[in-house]
Amino acid sequence: MINSFRKTVQVFLFSILLVLVGFSSCEYIGEEDKEEFVSYTIEAGNHFANEKTPELFSTTHLRFAVTFDSTAIYSTVKSDNQGDVNKLYGFSDCGNVDHHINSARFGWRYFDQNLQLFAYSYTEGERSEIFLKNIQVNSEYICNIELIDTSYIFSIDGDDNIVEVPRGCSSAKPELSKL
Repeated sequence: MINSFRKTVQVFLFSILLVLVGFSSCEYIGEEDKEEFVSYTIEAGNHFANEKTPELFSTTHLRFAVTFDSTAIYSTVKSDNQGDVNKLYGFSDCGNVDHHINSARFGWRYFDQNLQLFAYSYTEGERSEIFLKNIQVNSEYICNIELIDTSYIFSIDGDDNIVEVPRGCSSAKPELSKL
């Protein structure tokens, strides 16, 4: 019984030692340096992953990483809807919280056996969907939207396929809402 107790104490002390050694070799990463990966799930029959209040921010550049898993391969109930572009991520602009007036974001769809990314925007209420590139499931892509005067510049992974889309306003300090 005493040997069993000694063994338990030894295992406990060894565990504490491992934890202390582990903490001493860790490096603190501040909140501003931490990149978070957020997974969004859209339940069957819904149009949104969640209902969030728009977050106001001011910048001239939005950059994010996206990875689609195999659930992005889908067939619509109505075949006419298969070509529709789904909204991915972006912002409303020009002080409009309503993204159907002035906004820029990436869109995506599964169409003709391809997963596709789009530049998706509204300029003074007029929608634009411009094909950017076919992408692969389970691969990461870096998406960029840059605001310059009266244009949005869309690019993926810094490649040469850059799309410029008109912007509904011009402002040195844009008033944006993440979508």
